[in-house]
Amino acid sequence: MRVVLLALALLLPSGVVAQDVDTPSARREAARDLIQAANAEQLISDTLLALRGQLIANLRQAAPNLSEAQVTGLVDEILLPEFHARRGEMVTAMELLYAERLTVSEMRYATTFYSHPTGQRLLRLMPGIMASMAEFGAAWGGRVAVEAVEKHRDALRARGLPL
Repeated sequence: MRVVLLALALLLPSGVVAQDVDTPSARREAARDLIQAANAEQLISDTLLALRGQLIANLRQAAPNLSEAQVTGLVDEILLPEFHARRGEMVTAMELLYAERLTVSEMRYATTFYSHPTGQRLLRLMPGIMASMAEFGAAWGGRVAVEAVEKHRDALRARGLPL
C-alpha cells in the first residue's frame, strides 16, 4: 500500500501534493504569496499616506504654536520616514495572522483570486470603498445614536443617564 501511495505521489504534479500539505512553513509561504498577490506593500503605503493627515492634525493640537508648514515638515521629514522604514514589521505581522487563521488551501485560493483581473480591480477599488464606508459609518452612527436617544430618552433618564 505504501508503495502505491509513494508511486502516486511521484506521479502527481508537485502543486497538488504541496497544496495538501498544511505545515507552519507551508502556511508562512502561502501567506507570503497571498500578501504579494494582494499588493499588501502598496496597501501599507496607502495606509501611511492616510496616517499622515492624522499625524499632522494630532501634532497641530499638541503644538499649536507651530505653523502648519513646521508641523508638516516634522511629519514628512522625521515621523513618516520611521514608519516607512519599519513597514516590514507590518508585513511580518500580516503574514503571521494569515498563517494562523487560514489554511494553505484557503490562502492559495485567495492568491489565485487576487492574481485574477477581477481581484486586481477589487484591490484598486478597495481604498475608495473603505473611505466611503468610513464616511457613511460615521454619519450613520451619529444619526442612529441621536434617534435612539430621542426615542428612548425617558428610559435612559430612568436608568441614570443625565439628558
